[in-house]
Amino acid sequence: MPSPFFVATKAYSAQTMLLSIALAVSGLLLTGCGGNNPTTRVTSDDLVSIPDTSTFGLTLQSPVRLTNVQARVIDTLTNRVLHEQLIINDDQLLINLKKIDVPYAGLVYVELRPALMGRSSYYDPILDNEATFNTPLRTLFKINAGSGSHNIIIDPYSEITFQRAQIRAGWLANRNDLSLLGLINISALNAANSEMNAVFGVRSNTQLSQGLNSREDIQKLTINSNTLSYLRFALGHIQHYVREKGSNTAPYLAFSQKAAIDMLDGDLDGMTLHGFGDQADIFLSDPLAQPIINTDPERNQHSLLAADQAPSRSSYNVAVGEAIQQFFNPLFTNDSAEFALIKDYDYLNMTLRPVASAPKLFGLHSPGAGNYTRAFGLTNNQTVKNYLNADDTGLVSDIEQLAGIYQNPQGCQLEVRPNGRVILSQGTQRFEAAIDRNFNDSVSRSSVSSQNYLINITTPSDITPSFLQIRTDGSDILSAQNGRSLLDLPDQLSQVDLSCNF
Repeated sequence: MPSPFFVATKAYSAQTMLLSIALAVSGLLLTGCGGNNPTTRVTSDDLVSIPDTSTFGLTLQSPVRLTNVQARVIDTLTNRVLHEQLIINDDQLLINLKKIDVPYAGLVYVELRPALMGRSSYYDPILDNEATFNTPLRTLFKINAGSGSHNIIIDPYSEITFQRAQIRAGWLANRNDLSLLGLINISALNAANSEMNAVFGVRSNTQLSQGLNSREDIQKLTINSNTLSYLRFALGHIQHYVREKGSNTAPYLAFSQKAAIDMLDGDLDGMTLHGFGDQADIFLSDPLAQPIINTDPERNQHSLLAADQAPSRSSYNVAVGEAIQQFFNPLFTNDSAEFALIKDYDYLNMTLRPVASAPKLFGLHSPGAGNYTRAFGLTNNQTVKNYLNADDTGLVSDIEQLAGIYQNPQGCQLEVRPNGRVILSQGTQRFEAAIDRNFNDSVSRSSVSSQNYLINITTPSDITPSFLQIRTDGSDILSAQNGRSLLDLPDQLSQVDLSCNF
């Protein structure tokens, strides 16, 4: 049948066709408005976008009462502030976040910090008094937008975890620059959280039944209370800090910073990363635990490290146990189950008990105080090792003991990140390399008796491979340079672009 839009050969035929088309269109419109089979016809102009206004609750829990303290929630992927609110006088903050604002993937950052106006304070359970809130406390957590609510503890131990997660993720420099929050991934956070839990015995996912406004609040807790289980060790370590280091005007907050800088290397051992200690030294002044350095690669197995660190671990455990009893025993009657719990616990071995969720007793870092960072170097029968590992692989790290920031008076800087990224820079020059188990990633020495090591890290995709070389005396870094060589394991580079001594 010919199309009705073709020109008709007779006048009456054209008129008839136009009338037929008009009637057909009218019929369709009438059918759409009402007929035997009604339908609804909506044009794109009629569609109205309805925003998702649904929310879920976030309960921010502080173990202690806060007064005039500012809380802020930030999406780490976009650096967008999701919520900001002043805590006037409370130990909890209930936040309703719009689901449309919550990141689909990634972490959310929460901080407590002093308010811009007026004095910020908190109840310090060690002092049993008000103290000035002058040090931020921070935490990171993974939001499940499908969940109805989340309970998040923010305390000295979340601060310790946050700072260690920064290092785990390779965030060594500019650590107060929140625009770099996106560097931390869930893997780095989980590893840091496991290390904190293992060392201090404080569970980060505990749901507190109440916050503390006075010592009487602790006296009301029962043996089955999650809050008492949390407080025993959370306050015990802080009480030990006060006993050892003397009086402090805000021990709850002071401990968070003292322990955090010690835990930057993943261990509570009186040492921190190169570049973060006193006068750019790894040994901390007035440490919480006495340092025992590991120098023998032959003793890098878990069981041997544990044996070597037993004196440090045991002395710290016993001291913390005494501090816990000193703090809690006066709060409970001698015939109570709570008193028995505190008095009869095996504090000597408290950190040797495996966590139910842990696959083995010792992981990358062992539970309890002590230095479980493996010694740098090769075993007695090795002169070279290829395919180096960094600890983001889940395997033994070959460069863990070298991690840190090294600087010389001429402004040259070497960053050795725990995740295997190495950066050498001076002025406008900047060279990067990554330890990624490539054959050319190697450590070598001239003989089995030598402690002078050469580390080669390469980018083999170039036509003439670029190498970043580090020379050490044991674990002490002597120099670093970047350049090129056609050799797989060069001792000297044919072209040197930047060379620095430390």
